[in-house]
Amino acid sequence: MQELFIDVLRHDLINTACIIGSYTDLLMEIETDVKKLQYLKNISRSNQKLIGILEDAASFTKLDNLNNLKTEKMDLGDIISNAIGSLSVKISEKGAKVYFTCDRPYPAKVNEIVEQVFVNFLTNALKYGPQGGKIEINVVDAGDSWKICFADEGEGIPDEFKEAVFERFKRLETGAIKGSGLGLAIVKRIVELHGGQVGVTDNPNGNGSVFWVTFPKA
Repeated sequence: MQELFIDVLRHDLINTACIIGSYTDLLMEIETDVKKLQYLKNISRSNQKLIGILEDAASFTKLDNLNNLKTEKMDLGDIISNAIGSLSVKISEKGAKVYFTCDRPYPAKVNEIVEQVFVNFLTNALKYGPQGGKIEINVVDAGDSWKICFADEGEGIPDEFKEAVFERFKRLETGAIKGSGLGLAIVKRIVELHGGQVGVTDNPNGNGSVFWVTFPKA
């Protein structure tokens, strides 16, 4: 039943939502009425949110049923750089500055899915941070593991919610974290499958948070 659920999510619901998105985009190209165009934009925005929720649900359900992942030696620096590159358009639109100095290899025993962790952290930092804000990414030697930290300039996470943000379907009403409530739960599950840890602390340099994860060295 779980496999059927994932299959329905990925191939039926998501595909249908993508078709709706395609027709909405076509209508926006030819519509000249300002009011109708705004309605179409609202439909498109809501549809994109729906697709994101469906994709997160499918990913979480799949990960939740895994007991282990196939891992290999990979450089975390390359994976982080790829994550930054994949979001270059959003970074430019936000006018954000992302600082990550990769001056040495960071060999870790991981699965390529860890890129999703870094994409999630970076996406949240962009979404909830200020226009033209700064995001700092650091990799710290933590003995037998690497600790990767993403420092943002958002509103921060109240202490009473610092653990809850990583739980499935938990959602803060403070404005600090919004969405499907699955993005950070997916992050936590990926980290757990690697035998690592995940957490969030206050940004010591001012407003915002520092989201961090650890992955075993190779």
